Amino acid sequence: DDGSAIERIYVSEYGGNDRISVFDSAYEFLFSFGTPGDGLDPAELEFSRPQSMVIDRERRELLVADACNQRVGRFTLDGELLGWTGAPTGGGTDATIHLDFPYSLSLLDDSTVLVTEFGACRVQRLDPERGVSLGSFGEAGRSGGKLATPWGAVVVGSETFILDSGNSRIVVGMLPGVEGGPS
Repeated sequence: DDGSAIERIYVSEYGGNDRISVFDSAYEFLFSFGTPGDGLDPAELEFSRPQSMVIDRERRELLVADACNQRVGRFTLDGELLGWTGAPTGGGTDATIHLDFPYSLSLLDDSTVLVTEFGACRVQRLDPERGVSLGSFGEAGRSGGKLATPWGAVVVGSETFILDSGNSRIVVGMLPGVEGGPS
């Protein structure tokens, strides 16, 4: 492997296409994966609003927030599904955790990921390889420690910044369990 897969451009499309399209560094189309759908058929690779993506360069994986199907997918850089965390509503009880409109992903140095849940009004830290939650911050509300329709979160240095869109603010602090950050 020459590392060329990381020299790609990954584009999440929603609003009709609901797929991931992949281009080379010269902007030439290579391939796409996924089709629009409710994600209930395990034989089909379906997305409903693939909202956010991050590349874990160390593991050579692509993580995708499938917002309206309430899950985060792990894929090879060639689009092969490795697994889901969360499950579509009505998708059975196999899910190890519940996600409520995961809108944003932020990869941490230890390959865990912060998932900003627009619907649950929280930020949850996940181990995507094991499909488990490592803790969360926030609940619906307007006062301290509460969020209203958060849109994204990122860790910079020792601080976490949460775009708390429903409260028209950015929450700056430290999240429990984030190394060097929130406590």
